[in-house]
Amino acid sequence: MKKKYVKPIKNDTEYFYIILKRLHKNSILLPLMLLSIFLSQGLYGQCSDIVNPSNGPQTFNGVTVSQAARSGAIYSQPPQSIAGQYYCDQSLAPNGNLLHFGGSVYNNQTFTPANPNYSYTFNFDKPVNNVVFNIWAIHSGESHIVSTNVGTVSLISECNSGTAVITGTTITSTAPNTPNAIGSKARIRISSTTPFTQLTFSGRGTPSPEPLLPPIYWATNGSFVNLCSGSITPAVAPTISGITPSTQTRCYNTPAQAITVSTTGATSYQWWVNTVNSQTGATSIPGATSASYTPPNNSPVGTLYYYAVATNSTGSTTSPIVSVVTQNCITTCYKPGAVATAGNPALVTKMGISSLTRTSGQVTDNWPAVRKGGWLVLEAKTKGFVPNRMAFDSSGNPVGIAAADFVEGMLVYDTTNKCLKMYTSKDGGTTLGWYCMTTQTCPD
Repeated sequence: MKKKYVKPIKNDTEYFYIILKRLHKNSILLPLMLLSIFLSQGLYGQCSDIVNPSNGPQTFNGVTVSQAARSGAIYSQPPQSIAGQYYCDQSLAPNGNLLHFGGSVYNNQTFTPANPNYSYTFNFDKPVNNVVFNIWAIHSGESHIVSTNVGTVSLISECNSGTAVITGTTITSTAPNTPNAIGSKARIRISSTTPFTQLTFSGRGTPSPEPLLPPIYWATNGSFVNLCSGSITPAVAPTISGITPSTQTRCYNTPAQAITVSTTGATSYQWWVNTVNSQTGATSIPGATSASYTPPNNSPVGTLYYYAVATNSTGSTTSPIVSVVTQNCITTCYKPGAVATAGNPALVTKMGISSLTRTSGQVTDNWPAVRKGGWLVLEAKTKGFVPNRMAFDSSGNPVGIAAADFVEGMLVYDTTNKCLKMYTSKDGGTTLGWYCMTTQTCPD
């Protein structure tokens, strides 16, 4: 059997002890063990400080911790050298007595059975959240329940010996409750939907299997619980450091630049839009729930104003308002009809369709010939022009007109694609096809 020995390791001003097996000189296990220990202690700062306000308030990171209530089997015990084997983080500093929940001793050595039930409530003078605690020496038969005064609590395991069991907000163990048995250990983060000012541990210990030896005669076994002081910090709403771009201008039906808000501590987002530079009367944008939002291509011509609300369990923070200007960048064209000139007389329009009941006086105005330069004149005061309405097939041709009958300039309304179509050319007459007329412009 290989010899075991105890080796002290100095870390700044604190010492802790690790029981090591003799290792081969070329083994990398020892450096990895030491590295993991040094890294673990940096997760939440001083996890080695003992948080036990039983004898008076303690202050960590601007938050004062006090005892709000206690009852039942709660025992305070000086810290031991428990790093590694018992405790997820570094060894405990000897600055107080540890809280032992569910553990009790026989009073006056009378060996009267003790009640293993307990309850202990920490009070914080400022709302906190995501408080981390170490729990160790958990044995089968124990039960520890975590609750807060507000919000819904979730327990998130960050270190587990493998025998600690978390079910909802209850912690139990599969480690045997036998003499000299090493119980379970775990480091757990308490996440609440709402920051809390009170944290309660309650539950029960289990009958002690240890022999009755002085100076302490254990009646029930419980577990040591110590809050990581580095995790006891005031809960704050998200902070917003900026939003970009502060303004942008783009053309209608062209992509806009994404708007991005920079935050710290946000867990959710909601974007809002308004037609005026104000939060009053703004409308939330469905589905716009990330740190970035891209305005739609078809935003109406004009200026819209956007802002984001960043939220976490503590509260919400609203970003500055940014503007997005949409312009009508389409070049339109209006041209008068051809004007008669010397040697180039105006052409007479020979065909007209009228919905008017024309009188003899109106006929004498030489209608439709008086309308110069057209192929056809349509006349109405209460009627609209409705071209032939036809469905189009998958080849892009009107259903019911033979291809041989297509004539350049033919015009129909495509009921399939919902647009007015002309049989024309885009390449100077080389090829002909049916094209939607969607952009007002000049042919030249």
